[in-house]
Amino acid sequence: MLLAGRPLRRPARLRHPGDPYYVLNLRDEFRREVIDPFVREYQAGRTPNPCILCNEHLKFRALLRKADELGAEGVATGHYAVIRREPDGRCRLFASPDAGKDQSYFLYSLDSDRLRRIRFPVGAMTKEQVRKIALEAGLPVYEKRESQDICFVTDDSYTRFLESRGISEDRGRFVDRGGNFLGNHKGILRYTVGQRKGSGSHRRSPSTSWRSTRRGTRSSSAATGRHFPGRRR
Repeated sequence: MLLAGRPLRRPARLRHPGDPYYVLNLRDEFRREVIDPFVREYQAGRTPNPCILCNEHLKFRALLRKADELGAEGVATGHYAVIRREPDGRCRLFASPDAGKDQSYFLYSLDSDRLRRIRFPVGAMTKEQVRKIALEAGLPVYEKRESQDICFVTDDSYTRFLESRGISEDRGRFVDRGGNFLGNHKGILRYTVGQRKGSGSHRRSPSTSWRSTRRGTRSSSAATGRHFPGRRR
């Protein structure tokens, strides 16, 4: 699929040289369903997850639509997740055994009807097992470097991307829940709720640490609270 306007590359190896290869140009849909909501959520002071939006509104919708056009039974992708069929016929999504690569979180919104037509061939494998299979099959991607970056942010800086969309990165203050000043931050776009890195952690003690608990878009302030390891609320 052509999503964010990046150059197209043919698959490393088709099963047979004559296998058909289709390209879906979804740039307009991608902007409308993924990029625009991503920007709006940041404007509202929230931290969105564009991968969830892409899977829900674009990737599987478009792929299943194309499968229908071709008369195909369904689609297969390389996601790390497991689909199981229940005795009543419903399909449910489960986490991959490889906890470090599990992607079920990004797929949680897929309903049973769509899951019934989706296959995750590597979902129950570990990344190392998949790389070994690719190596034995002579696929050069077996040593491909992994990437967890946002696909439409091409310079590894989502803050610059947001600024190009008119959202300024104003510096501001770290305050605790009582409004007490803790320090300055480098820009509200750099923090999200639950984040520890850079969130006033310079004030932590050996038994506690500081995490972001709230962002204020109007005042450019970020509230932090102490985190006690092992303690549940």
